[in-house]
Amino acid sequence: MEKINIDELKSIQLGILGYFDEVCSSHMLRYSLCGGTLLGAIRHQGYIPWDDDIDVFMPRDDYEKLCNIVNAVPSSIYKMFTVNTKNDFYFTFGKLVNTATIIEEFYDRPIKDMGVNIDVFPVDGLPNNKYLCSLYWNIMRILKRINTMVAKKNAKGENGLKTMLRHMVFFSYYFLPKTFCAKQLNWLARFHKFSKSKVVAVSVFGYGRKEELPVDVFDEFVDVSFEGKKFKSIKRYDIYLNNLYGAFMRLPPVEKQVAKHTFEAYRLSEY
Repeated sequence: MEKINIDELKSIQLGILGYFDEVCSSHMLRYSLCGGTLLGAIRHQGYIPWDDDIDVFMPRDDYEKLCNIVNAVPSSIYKMFTVNTKNDFYFTFGKLVNTATIIEEFYDRPIKDMGVNIDVFPVDGLPNNKYLCSLYWNIMRILKRINTMVAKKNAKGENGLKTMLRHMVFFSYYFLPKTFCAKQLNWLARFHKFSKSKVVAVSVFGYGRKEELPVDVFDEFVDVSFEGKKFKSIKRYDIYLNNLYGAFMRLPPVEKQVAKHTFEAYRLSEY
């Protein structure tokens, strides 16, 4: 195997994003850059200088269509990994993977054949009743915390008590499928239909209630520049970025401009 440096890593990620964009355009699937990737597109017209991943989100129906479309082409090096396609996959969202590569995670438990990837998050509906919505978020928060404890082999900077608790949770789930918690989260998230909700969010991961958006935000999209190419963004991206980051055009303090690289990537020799 040949180790991939950071510039090559970003080039491979951009190739995955380009493929993703082509599939979505060809099949009229709605999507938007999100998280730090959207922030980078708006503030830097590319990667945030200390970032090294790519995030996109899309309404649940489009997300599920994408999974079926990508995995229906057996000859492609691109595969969509989800809890429904891999029995050792514990992430609550999908990863579009370049299978000509492989990665070794520092903190997460290994997943067979996991390569360089981009994160694809489903956007789900939320309960229209505010009390039910609060209850929903509380349940999701607990389930996400349990899933994280099951998935992590190490956790940077945690104290001994948290390490002991994490290992206790892990061993209590040892005889269950690795997909168990993530499937429960996705089942609950799919319970409220995107099209019938007034407010939607990435609820299976992320920043909790900061992710909430009016459903009509997904009615209009615009092109934004990212590393010299055009990709889709929700038109009212300022609402989303303000929710997540506050004054998003302002750079964070220098001490917070730190890379969060958590894996090593390699190119498989057979490719």
